[in-house]
Amino acid sequence: VYCSVSGYDQDGPYSQMAGHDINYISFAGALGLIGPQDGKPSIPLNLIADYAGGGLCGAVGILAALMAREKTGAGQYVDIAMSEGVLYMLSGLVSDVLSRDIPAERGSNRLNGGAPYYNVYQTKDGKYFSIAAIEPWFWENLCRALDLEGLLPHQDATGAKKAEVEQALSDAFLAKTRDEWFETLKDANISVGKVYSIEEALDDPHAQKRGMVLEIESPDIPEGKVRQVATSIHLSDTPGEVRSLGSVTGQHTSSVLEELGFDAAAVADLMRRQVVQ
Repeated sequence: VYCSVSGYDQDGPYSQMAGHDINYISFAGALGLIGPQDGKPSIPLNLIADYAGGGLCGAVGILAALMAREKTGAGQYVDIAMSEGVLYMLSGLVSDVLSRDIPAERGSNRLNGGAPYYNVYQTKDGKYFSIAAIEPWFWENLCRALDLEGLLPHQDATGAKKAEVEQALSDAFLAKTRDEWFETLKDANISVGKVYSIEEALDDPHAQKRGMVLEIESPDIPEGKVRQVATSIHLSDTPGEVRSLGSVTGQHTSSVLEELGFDAAAVADLMRRQVVQ
């Protein structure tokens, strides 16, 4: 079983074109959906195409091919194009467009900033707080917790009324700090969250309890240890673990090529011509 992960594919019209994550999500239609309705698209790091459309789809494809090999005895080639992986992950919105003729636009969908009840609000300390009161009971609990019972009938308001709901929620969340709101609402049966920095996410009690932050021994550096993220896949009987630090580029090139039959002169020639590092 072998796999290639490319931007577009192996033989289509864009197969030879250079690209990065931002380009792949552009062609897949994802980038155009992210950001404010009246502004330009917001770049969501390189998470969607590189890691999800490429890495995640590639891993699933390899596992599927390995399962097939158990039944057929034959391996196969897994062809993953990151742009296609992103388009596949948009299947819910694509279904709305194709079957219900509902346009997908930036800031218009309830899951991309188009709904006051599924949004991010600034708090008293200048930080941000997320709410996801999609279900009617979550919305009711939110309105009552904020002392905004007058908004109860207007969860799906449009036009001027929607703007009024958004403003009321914006004003309400400015009354307390982010952490104060979390303590107030976390047990009120409302979907809420603190918008964290990376440093805050690493120090959160949940991440600590789940063992998502590791310290790996590294005698080659002055600190002696490297702090890094653990695997997020928790298996009950065969849990994964980080057994060593990752290698640096080129660390094992010579040994791998030698195992494949290249002698030292051939390896040196490949490095000289920058075929490998």
